[in-house]
Amino acid sequence: MAELGGKFGKTSERRASTMNGGMMLLALLLLIVGVVWFAVSGGLIDREPEGPIIFALAIVVIVLIAGGFYSLQPNEGAAVTLFGNYKGTDRTPGLRWVLPWYARKKISLRV
Repeated sequence: MAELGGKFGKTSERRASTMNGGMMLLALLLLIVGVVWFAVSGGLIDREPEGPIIFALAIVVIVLIAGGFYSLQPNEGAAVTLFGNYKGTDRTPGLRWVLPWYARKKISLRV
C-alpha cells in the first residue's frame, strides 16, 4: 500500500497568520482621517520639501492596507498563498485582513 501523500510526502493543513479585519479597518480609517487633516491643515504647503513625500507615502500605505481585506462566510475558508506556495488556511468567518501580497482563494468547507 502506498504511503499517504505519494512520493511527495504527507500533506497537512496549517493555520494562516491573518488578523481581525475590524482592527485593521479602524487603523485604515484613522490613517485616512490623518491624511485628510494633514492636507487640509496646510501640511502639504507649509512643509515644502517633505510635505508631498509624506502625503504620497501615506497614500501608498492606505492602498496597501485596503488591499488586504477579505471576508469569509460560515462554512467557508481561504487558502492563503505567496507566489503559489501554500502558507495556510483561514477558517475564521467575518472580516479578515492579511498582508496584501498574499493571494487568497476562497474554498467551501461544506461536506
